[in-house]
Parts: sequence; structure tokens; C-alpha cells
Amino acid sequence: MSSPELFEWLSLVVKGTDSGDIKWRQLNPTSYAWEQSVPRAARVILQRVDRMEPFQSSAGRVEQRKIVQYILQVWDLAKQPAPLITLNGAEDPHTNSELEKLYGVVSNVSMREDLEFLRSLLPGGSGSGTSHTGG
Repeated sequence: MSSPELFEWLSLVVKGTDSGDIKWRQLNPTSYAWEQSVPRAARVILQRVDRMEPFQSSAGRVEQRKIVQYILQVWDLAKQPAPLITLNGAEDPHTNSELEKLYGVVSNVSMREDLEFLRSLLPGGSGSGTSHTGG
């Protein structure tokens, strides 16, 4: 299921994620979750799915290439257990491209937060970029 309204919603989620208004947590190396209770109890899961696909090379040999696709599922927690909406990048290249953008922003924000945490571990918690050596 994809429509202009869903892509507009995805664009708003990208902006909210980048600004820090939407908080995702990493579930595993390729999945993130965004959960909220207000105004409605909801869960959004974003996954990157990597798979190998055979293809015929220009030399005529069958080789393998990595295909990356994205899936986004949205649950209305009052109506569990089935997802209310599923966007599957395997079904449509445009959907996959839009989900890839969202995944990139979520991943970058997560990395930025991890780096902030690492900087906080430095003496003084400043992470000012100065070299700290033992001695």
C-alpha cells in the first residue's frame, strides 16, 4: 500500500527524526522501533533486509549481488496483533527509496547519539576534540 499521503507522512517522519522530535531505538543491527503512547498508542518498526540474488554477468556467468530492501510496519496498539500498515520496499522501487531515506536518517541520528555518549565518557565529559593520553 503506497500513496502520496503515505509518502508525505514518511517525509514528516524523516524531518521529525532528524530534528530529534521522534526517538527511535535500535532493536538489532538492522531494525529500529519508534513507540509512543500519546496521542495514540502506536509502534513503528523499520527494518533493512539484505539478501543475495543471482544474476547473469556480462561475461555470461551467474553471480550473486546484494539486494537491500526496507520494510516499515505500523501498529495501532489498541488493535493488535496485526500491523495496521505495512510498506514493503520489495513491492515498489519508489517505496524502497523513500524507506531507504528514512532508514539513513534514523541510522545517522542513532550514530550521532552513540558518539555523544562516547564523548561524555571522556574526562570532563566535554569531548572537545583535545587528545587525552594516559601518563
